[in-house]
This record gives sequence, structure tokens and C-alpha cells, in this order.
Amino acid sequence: MILYSLPLAGQQDPRISGALHRLSKEAAGLWQVAPGFTGRESVHQKALARKGRDIGPTFQTRDIESFYALGAFKGAPEALREFRHILLVDGKAIDDEKSARRAFETQLLSGQDAVKETLRKDFEKTCLAGSATDFGQLILLFTNANLAKYSFEFGGESRLGADNAWQIAFTQLAGDQSLHVSEGHRKIVEKLQGEIWSRPGDFLPLRIVLNSRRQRDKNEIRDEAMVDYMVVAPALLPASLVYRRYVNGALLLESVYRYSDWQPVGAP
Repeated sequence: MILYSLPLAGQQDPRISGALHRLSKEAAGLWQVAPGFTGRESVHQKALARKGRDIGPTFQTRDIESFYALGAFKGAPEALREFRHILLVDGKAIDDEKSARRAFETQLLSGQDAVKETLRKDFEKTCLAGSATDFGQLILLFTNANLAKYSFEFGGESRLGADNAWQIAFTQLAGDQSLHVSEGHRKIVEKLQGEIWSRPGDFLPLRIVLNSRRQRDKNEIRDEAMVDYMVVAPALLPASLVYRRYVNGALLLESVYRYSDWQPVGAP
């Protein structure tokens, strides 16, 4: 396979150039349109618990239901972030659903960064340790201005549900984009590599996959994230996310996110 690096547009495989053109167009649309929507997020997590003397490994689980939105802090309007208003934790009601959406919209529109930061901290505290956040807006990594920061190569064809898909591998060459994963009070930052899945014909982005590997002490840590997108006119919004962490090949943490009920802010 031939390695392609933007901006050598004249040398590109047309499958890559077409997919990247559509991807950057959708990225521009997401940044403009996504803050006008709220959705429902369902998260199922499982994390490896400490082993007892006489038993094998066991998993702790956590289920969280929230209202979800992509928005920005007043101090950084160019950067979309994830915000959530928690409704249920492990089946226990945290807030009244009937009034929670309106309260959430008020919080998002308040213009107060402290209010939005509280929403983020509440969610991080509720999640199991090691959870990843700010994955729903992965498409924003591939704005037109950012494309030259990656190399791309065509990786073949596959299937995603009812759609055929082209797989395009990417590796970050430059820039400050990174994979952010919380480990307690530590923040892990990794350079990016992964895949873009694009639908032949109209080049609609269907999936973005991120992978990272690193050594810590004598352990190999591997993080994987896979985001699928859906068309919610006039934007491309997240449909699902699967995040997994492995240590020496063994699953340590898995979080499965599902998104539904996207509605314009202010809808009755």
C-alpha cells in the first residue's frame, strides 16, 4: 500500500481524497450545528476489580443514563466538549426526567463556565476509574485545517451494518490533538492513530477508530475507541461509542455508550 500525506492532493487515491473532503465538511457542520441539539446517553461500564486470594478476576459494573450535549466553554468557544446531566445511576433516579432536560438546556445556555464544569466533574466522579471523555466529537480532529497533520493510507473494504465501508488508516504527524484518558488524578495524553470508515459513493463518515499503545513500567497498555455516527439533519452526531483498555492483552475496562432521542434545544 502507498502512504499518502496531505497536502499532496495530486498524488492521492481518489477514495482517500473524496473521503477526507466529506469528512472535513462534516467536521465544519458539527462545530456549527451540534450545540443546538441535546440527546439521551446510556452508558454501561465494567472495570476489573481487585482479585481476592481465592477467587479469579471479577468485574465491577456501572450503568448511567444522562441527557447529553456537545457545547463549549465561554473561555474556549472554538473547542466542543461533552456535557451531561445525570438522570439515573445503576437504576437509581438522580433527577426528575420531566424537568431535567429544561434544566440541562438552561445550564448549557447560561454562559457560566463554572456551571458547565460542574456537569463534567459530576459525570467523571460517577464513572468507574479510567473512563475516557470527549470522544463524541472525534470528527473535529479532521477539519480542513488539520488534515495536513496526518498521514493516510487506504486499508481495504469492510461492512458496517447494511453499508459497505472503505477503511482509511491515519497516523498523526504533528499538532496538539491527543487522546485524553483519566487515570484517577492523572491525565494520559497520546498521539493519535486509527481508522476512518467512509461509505462508498457519497463518502459519508460512518465510523472513527482510535488506537494507542504505551509502556508503563513492565506493562503494555492499549486503549481503543470506536465511534459510530448517525445523520441527524442537518448534522452528523454520535450514535454509539465503545471504549476499551487492555493491560498486557487482558481487558481492564470497557465502556459502551449509546445515543438516542436527539432533539433541537427548546423543542417541546
